[in-house]
Formats: sequence, C-alpha cells, structure tokens
Amino acid sequence: MDHVPAVSLRSGASTAIERGGPWIGNWADIVDVYQAFSLAPESRPPAGLVWLRDWGCAIWSLIDCRDLAGPMWAWGPTGCCLEHALFPQQMTLAGRLTKALDGTLEIPCWSGNPH
Repeated sequence: MDHVPAVSLRSGASTAIERGGPWIGNWADIVDVYQAFSLAPESRPPAGLVWLRDWGCAIWSLIDCRDLAGPMWAWGPTGCCLEHALFPQQMTLAGRLTKALDGTLEIPCWSGNPH
C-alpha cells in the first residue's frame, strides 16, 4: 500500500489525497484562496461554502461547512453562465476522499440546462 502523508490545509498539499498529479493552482493555501475570492463579489459562494480544489479551467470543488455531512459543490462557469456556475456534486467530503484514494475521482462537470 502507498504511504499517504498527513494533509495540512495550510500547506497546499492536496496531492496527498488527490493522486491526480502535482499541485496546480496559483494559491499558497486554502486561506489564500478564501481571501482572494472574498474580494470578488461575482465569485463569492454562499456563506459556509469553502473553496477546496482548483481543477484548472475555472473549475473548483467546494465543501459546504454548514452541513455536518460535508456535501460537495462545484463551481464551473464554463458549463453555462455565472448565474448557474455553482452546482451540487451529489457527494460528501467522505465520498470525495474515497474516490480520490481509489482513483475514481473525476473533474466536476455540470450537465444541466437551466434555459
């Protein structure tokens, strides 16, 4: 079994649980992401959602800290428009981590049509 190091949200060490390759993004850590997006009202999610993973191409995974189950959301304005960029991922943080560890985690993709 591969050794998986402990993960610190302040270290930018997402590769320990993502197994999808090296760290990508222009962010030092989760706090840096929160502060940057807090300054941009058009990209501010509802209170309690925290930016968690930058997939690239303006696609992000977010965790809903308002719910103890930890439901996951995605931000993908490329799927439609900014009004519908935020959408539920139909999984919890525990499910997401399981998929990451078993190699089945995929980039969030919005498939709805609000119009």
